[in-house]
This record gives sequence, structure tokens and C-alpha cells, in this order.
Amino acid sequence: MLRSITAVGLVALAVAAPSALANQGGKYRGSGSDAGSRANITGSSSVPSTGGVIATVRTQGVSDGLFQFGHIKEGTSFTSNCGTGTIGYMVERKAVGGSYLCNAFFGVFGSNHKFSMLHVSGSGWNAYLDGSKIDGPYALGYTSGLAFAVGEFNGSAPSSYSMTFGASGGTPWQYTVDRTNWITINSASNFNDGGWMITSLSVSVHHQPVRKP
Repeated sequence: MLRSITAVGLVALAVAAPSALANQGGKYRGSGSDAGSRANITGSSSVPSTGGVIATVRTQGVSDGLFQFGHIKEGTSFTSNCGTGTIGYMVERKAVGGSYLCNAFFGVFGSNHKFSMLHVSGSGWNAYLDGSKIDGPYALGYTSGLAFAVGEFNGSAPSSYSMTFGASGGTPWQYTVDRTNWITINSASNFNDGGWMITSLSVSVHHQPVRKP
């Protein structure tokens, strides 16, 4: 099985996963003041019937709370809070002290689009696809956090997975503090729950198959 993520300027942090069963790899920016994260995300994955993958940009509260937007692909028998056998795009949120909730949208998994999520002052968190709002606002109990670029699988591992955040010609992985100016991330920290190959600047994450002797 191969799981891979690629991202331009990824940062990663060892924090609680969206699911207790999730396996994640990627990067996070080492600050708690980010009010948004965005990047063009493109790639591919093969999933078994009993597993699913996502590739998202995310902000995560320092102690709790999460908002993320990106690609999703689930096997025909796999059920998550985004549905059963869901393929396309997903917006997942977790309010501080709350549960994980998801809205799924029709789309082509792995196709090259700009995924953005932003906290709008006085309103809440919004998700934007190619600059147009697709979901939100949601008041989640936190207004800024850590920016992430994340590859993740749940259930059975994918046989292949490769994602790039900020491919050539697209928006690189960026963050905003003032909700207006976006800054390209050139320095970030890796996180790896096991099996991910993560490259930097053009962030690329791959999950390597476990081969039996």
C-alpha cells in the first residue's frame, strides 16, 4: 500500500486526529494565530472497499476545535461522518467540546482545485472552492489555530496515495493571520502516524506499503 501527500510548504503537529482510528501524515505551521489555510490540492489514491482517504487544508485550535476542507474518497463499504462510499469534496468541523461533523460535495477526487478555509471575523469559519464559498459560516469556539496540510486514511489502508499541496502553477500552501493577506509557508514541521513519506516545499506525502517478508 502506498500513501503519499505532496504539499508546498507543509507544517505538521502531533495533535489529536479527527478520528481515533485515523492515520495521518503532513505538515503544520508552528503558530496558534492562523485564521485560515489554503492550497491547490491534486493527486490520486486507490482505496479498498473498507477504507477511505482525505487530503485537506486545516486549522486546528491549540487545545480543541478543527475545521478542514479538501478531497475525500471512500470505498463502497466504508462509512464515516461524511456518508458511505463518498467521493468528491468534504468540509469537516469540530466545535470546541463538540463532535466531528461533515458536509460532502460532488466533485472529482484528486482534481486540481484551490481549497481555502478562513475564519471571517465576527462570523465563523467558511470553506471556499476556487474562491467561491461552498460552506459555512460555523462558529466553532476558536478563532485562530495551527495551519495544516494533511493526508489521512481511515479504516483499511489505501493501496496507493499521492497528494500535492501547491503544485506548479497553483496556489502554494499558505496561511493568513489578518484574514486578508496570504503568506506562503516555507518552513513547517512534519507529523507522521506511520508510513508517510513527506517532502517539503512542494509538499508531497506518500504512504509506503507494508511489505511482508
